[in-house]
Amino acid sequence: MRNIDNEIKFEAVGPVGQITIDRPPHNYTDLLLLKKLADTLQHSEELKLRSLLLLSTGKNFCAGADFSTGGVGSPDETSIPNEKIAPAKQFEKDTNAFYYQALRILNTAIPIVCLIQGAAVGAGLGLALATDYRIGTKNAKFTAPFVKLGIHPGFGLTYLLPKIVGHTKATDMLLTGRRVYADEALQIGLLNDLTEESQLLDRGMKMAQLMAENAPLAIQATKRTLNSQTVKKVQKILVHELSQQVELINTKDALIGIEASLNRTKPEFIGE
Repeated sequence: MRNIDNEIKFEAVGPVGQITIDRPPHNYTDLLLLKKLADTLQHSEELKLRSLLLLSTGKNFCAGADFSTGGVGSPDETSIPNEKIAPAKQFEKDTNAFYYQALRILNTAIPIVCLIQGAAVGAGLGLALATDYRIGTKNAKFTAPFVKLGIHPGFGLTYLLPKIVGHTKATDMLLTGRRVYADEALQIGLLNDLTEESQLLDRGMKMAQLMAENAPLAIQATKRTLNSQTVKKVQKILVHELSQQVELINTKDALIGIEASLNRTKPEFIGE
């Protein structure tokens, strides 16, 4: 069994909690990692920290689920037919549990500053959008590649993405599955700030400390108000996203798309 405790690192720097995802180089996420992250955020609230800094080690911020090891389920517990994806019922169970942890993260009362040094893909994009302030480097890039995999978007992205970048840009990203690079990400609101890689941690800590200077009860109440409708709507949209993912996950197109992704080839979909 993977030692998750070594893959989520936490330290308090005065009133700021620094949480590091340490599964380099790509920081693939799954149910165990997301639960540990949500537990750490809850622990930060119990410590009465005033702001949080979320970052990761390695090349990419979070490259989403790793379908070569079973997607969002634990690779130690999920059976994987054709060594690609779990059966529909297991996929539904794992993904539903995964989205519950996503809601816990979105519902965190303490403001979260997110540092993005590379790719935020799929669930990794969803994780970035569940935070409150995003700072990237020139190597930051964002992708919602679900249609290239033959499956439906998840992690509440069909609500979160339009909310943050607007319907037109979200439609572009979700229907093409294309990458959005740092300059465009800053322009459309995926990033709040852009900086050099050498300055990323310092810039993030300064923003987190700026938030931490404010009255903690007031800033948490303000965040709750800002996010109250978001949490309710994401909770509802996740039910729909999951139903569509379950319907599509074992179609021929999904198998083609995931196979192509693993082999880094272009998929040739057949509409079945």
